[in-house]
Amino acid sequence: GLRQRNGNASGDKVLTPSDEGKKIDQVLDSHVEYEFGGPWGVLAIMTGFPILMYYLWICLVFYDGHLVHPTSQDDIVPFLTRMWAHICTDASPNLYAWTIYSALIGYQLLLAWIMPGVWQEGLPVPSLGYKTLMYKCNAVFSLYASMITAAALHYTGTFPLQDLIDN
Repeated sequence: GLRQRNGNASGDKVLTPSDEGKKIDQVLDSHVEYEFGGPWGVLAIMTGFPILMYYLWICLVFYDGHLVHPTSQDDIVPFLTRMWAHICTDASPNLYAWTIYSALIGYQLLLAWIMPGVWQEGLPVPSLGYKTLMYKCNAVFSLYASMITAAALHYTGTFPLQDLIDN
């Protein structure tokens, strides 16, 4: 099971590390190692993958799964214009989809607040003066509540789950 430390839910417990521990924290905090190619690589991933997903979706839905491309140099701008038109016309969420996703986010926030869970003290945070924070671990209860709610809404016809795919 989870190891629980003595602490309170307000999270105001502060641990005092040894001098050796503070030195190690300084070394670890000063060490900067970039992954995924650093900031430029992360920027490329964050922009490239959504573009790739849109492209593959357009190829699947509008071109029967064929990978389309400009046929000549003169076709590059019209090709990109066609791709953008597909995105603007068919890929943007409608008001119903926004309502569904907003309701889901609100419901998940409500569950995170009201569902029971174990309070777990986190590790000391050097940037907060080695203060430990308390975390409410209730994800499993929230997951089951979400699945039961989705099943009930689908079974009663209040919200058929195929509406997620349709919108």
